[in-house]
This record gives sequence, C-alpha cells and structure tokens, in this order.
Amino acid sequence: MRYSIIFSIILLVFSSVSSTWAYSIHSGFSEGCHESITRESLRLVLPNLMPNEAITIPDSKTWKQIADNLLGGKEWDRDRPQLTEDRLKLVLVSLLIGVRSPDTEGHAVTNFSSLREIHADPNAEGQYAHALRGPNDDGSQGDENAVLGTREAIIQLIETMIDRYRNQSPQEQIVTVQLYFDFYGLVDVEVWEPAYLIGRSLHALQDSFAHTIRSDDLKRIRHVLNYVDAIGGDLNESVDGLPHSGFMDRCDGDTKIIADAATLASADLINAINRSNMLNDATPINDVMEEWLGYEPGCTLANDYCASVWLNFVRQEPTGPYLEEILGCQTYSCGRSFSYWYIEYAIGFLFLFFYLILRAPLLRRFLVSCFALIVLMSNPSQGRLNATQAKVFIQSEVHASILSDAPDRSTLANTYGWGLRGGYSWGPWTGQLHLEQNRWLSTELDDRSKEGTLNVGLGGAYTYANGFVRTSLVVGSSTLLFDTVFDQSGSTGIFFDLRPIELRWFPAKWLSLNLSPFSFTFVAPVLETPSIRMVLYRTVLGLEMLI
Repeated sequence: MRYSIIFSIILLVFSSVSSTWAYSIHSGFSEGCHESITRESLRLVLPNLMPNEAITIPDSKTWKQIADNLLGGKEWDRDRPQLTEDRLKLVLVSLLIGVRSPDTEGHAVTNFSSLREIHADPNAEGQYAHALRGPNDDGSQGDENAVLGTREAIIQLIETMIDRYRNQSPQEQIVTVQLYFDFYGLVDVEVWEPAYLIGRSLHALQDSFAHTIRSDDLKRIRHVLNYVDAIGGDLNESVDGLPHSGFMDRCDGDTKIIADAATLASADLINAINRSNMLNDATPINDVMEEWLGYEPGCTLANDYCASVWLNFVRQEPTGPYLEEILGCQTYSCGRSFSYWYIEYAIGFLFLFFYLILRAPLLRRFLVSCFALIVLMSNPSQGRLNATQAKVFIQSEVHASILSDAPDRSTLANTYGWGLRGGYSWGPWTGQLHLEQNRWLSTELDDRSKEGTLNVGLGGAYTYANGFVRTSLVVGSSTLLFDTVFDQSGSTGIFFDLRPIELRWFPAKWLSLNLSPFSFTFVAPVLETPSIRMVLYRTVLGLEMLI
C-alpha cells in the first residue's frame, strides 16, 4: 500500500535522509558529503593555493558571515593561519557554495517540486552534471556516452572559469548566487565566480564515484547508474543500467574508501587547474580526466561488471518510482480531489503530533494532565450554560504545523509549540492577550529542534453558534530566541495569527476543549535582509477555563 504524499514526505524528513540523488549536500546549519570531501581535498592543496591579490572583496557582509560559519572552528584550518585573510576566505567559501549548487540551485533540500525539476531533468546534459546516464544512454554504449558527457561537462566548466579569470575585471568576477538557509529561505550571496565554477566541476567529479561502478582500484569507470528511468518506473537493467543507489551516496562506513578516492581526485583536479592556468596548457587537466574518469569497456550485467567488488554496494537501496510521488506529485496534477488531499494532511498532522509527544516530555505531561482533568471534571449536561455568559477566560494550548507555501522556501514548515491566551468578553466579542513559544525543526539534513520565537500579541474574537464556534485574530511581536548565521537572539519583528474557525466542546460548565483545525500564522522575527518570514498553517488544541 502506498503512503500518502504528506505522510511520505514526513517520513522522509524525520528519518534524517540526507539525500536521494547524490552525495549528501550542505544545508544552512549542517554539512554533507560533498562539503566534507571538498574540505579534505582542500587540506591537501592549501599549501599551493594562493589567491590572486587582485581579487575584489565584496561590500556585502553576508558572504563573510557565511564564510565564518563554514570555515571557522574547523580542524582543517589550523595548519593554515592565512585563512584569516579575506581573499582566501572568499575563494574557499565560493568553492564550497559551488560544489553544493548543482544539487539544489539554491533551493531547500525539502523544496520537493523545485528539486525534482533539477534531478529529473530529461536532458542528457542535466544528468551528466551528476555523472549519471542520460535518458537515451542505453547498453554499453550508454556507459561510454555518459562518461564522455561527464568529462565534457567538467571541462566546459573549467574552460568557462579560465575565460572569466583571464578576461574579466576583478569587479566582474564577483557574482551573486542564491543559497538556502534554514528559516531564511533563499539568501543572495556574493561569490568569486572562478572558484564557484571550480566547485561545480568538483561536484560532477565527486558524483562520478557515487554514481558509477568503478574498477577495483577506483581509477576507471565500468558502468554508470541511471536516475531518470529509475524514478520513472520503467528501468530495464540490461538496457538502461543499474538504478541509482542511495547506499552509494554515503561517505562513511563501508563507502568511506570510495569517498576517500573522490577526495584525492578532487585535490588532483584543483592542482591541475592551477597548473593549467599558469602554463596556459590544458594537459594537466586532461591527465586528471584520464586518470580518474577513464572508461573501462567490456564490463556488463552478464559478467557482473567484470566481477566488481563494489557491485554489492551499488545494489543496495536502489532508487525506485516512489520518489516521483514524494518529490514531484502535486495534488491536482495527480488527479486527486481536495478532500483526499485534506485527509492526507490530517494523517500527516497526526504523525507529527504523536512524534512530538514522544520527543517533548513537557508537552507529553501537559497533555496527560489535560486529559485527566477532563475525565475528572466532566459534566456535559451543564457545559453549555456558561459558553456565552463567561466574562473572563484563560486558555493553555499546543500547536503544530507541517506545510508552508512561502515562495522559495522549504515545502515543509515543521514547527510546534505551546502558549497561553487570556481575555475578557463583552457579549459575543472578546479582547485577547496571546503569549506563545513557537519552536522550529530544521528541514535540511536533520530534525534538530531550535528554540524558535517568543510571540506576544493582542487581538479579538467573535463567538457564535451558541458559543461553540469562535473566530479570532491576534497581531503582535515575534522575538528570535536563538543565534543564527546572520542574526542574534533578541531580534524582533512581527507576528500575525488568524483562526477562522475554532471549535469548542464543554466537558464541564467552567471548562472547554478547543480545536482550530486550520489556522493561518505569519511569523517574522527578522525583517531586514536576509529576513526570516514563515507562513504557517497550524492546527491548535487548547484547554480553556471559563470564569
């Protein structure tokens, strides 16, 4: 039985899957395989890496904040005190951003529709950028085509890099790219384009270790894996090749030896680019291509790819058509009705709700106490009398949200929290004071919980349907409770919460259990660029005392 879309997405995130299409990649607060491989290769080449003194330092402080976050406090920089020099920092951070870009083009790892467009690119060139087969690369000839296509993709990037380096002014070599950071969305970052392009070329080279079956010494490629046909569900191994392997995307454990080879190849390519540029000769680059991206013919399914010692790794965790549903299927394009989508959302919310109960002891104790109080004090026969007569109320509540539709953000907006509301009524109208903590879960490479924001607001509500339904609006301030790459705790912006329908049940004459199944909340603790603006669709459960 297939999972629902929402339920499948939540499973994907909470199981901490780093990536399903390439070596895991860097997030705003985490590091993946591409970055760790690149870092290790830089350790090998740093003694030979001397940035040109003509490099222009960008005026924006954004790149510097990111550089300090990515480069500061790492063991690999202790042998290189020159890393405090801004030009070298700019080169290194530009390279690291470049090595990340082909997998996301700036989008969030959980922006499923955008990433599917990138990784399911039907053009062969789009697949060669990740060292994968193109849609028409069939049989043994397809292996050779994919290897040659990957080499050509790398060489084109390097040629473009050299052209920019030689023919553009230092000011023109500073370009702006977009990088996703948790909670901020897409952030404009200034990079030094030559290093950025080298990073993109390193990405393809590194993927050639995760997306192929290589010779036993990892020098030559015997077989190239297939992603496009695998997610389409019509892969024929004898024609299309083996499907992409999630197991091969790891860079530790059994596959560390492969990642170590990718590190050496990356260092060789960086050194070769430097030598080629100094000598004005492409021979060093071509030598690296021959050494690490040569094709070994005659290895097919029939002979177990020349009895490869890596075949067992490649056959683990094969990519299948289920990824098409998780990454790309949109509600209406899949022919599903709105009611079916709402059921999926409800299932997803229940999963998140019970997950939070297991992970948050304070929330668990609160809910158990509420349940016990309702059981002990329940008196339904008298509950309706005070629904509209009460003048004062105090409500404790918990909330959770799953989805967001903020542009260029993660598809998921995993937040949860708790709060208090109090107010005074004049007939059906009520004035309210609202206080809450809204905690955030990272949606990039892990599910670490952040302190989120403290939201305080004033508003009003209108009660109708004999006191059983209420509509409320609260506006106020939102204060950041933790330090980020760009901002410190204490930054304050705006908060907005609209609950179109809040349902109320009365187990006792002085007590009501309230449910807002679908509320709209806007949380923006940082207003200046780069800003934090979160659009949340919450479900809120509250326990209200009537006085």
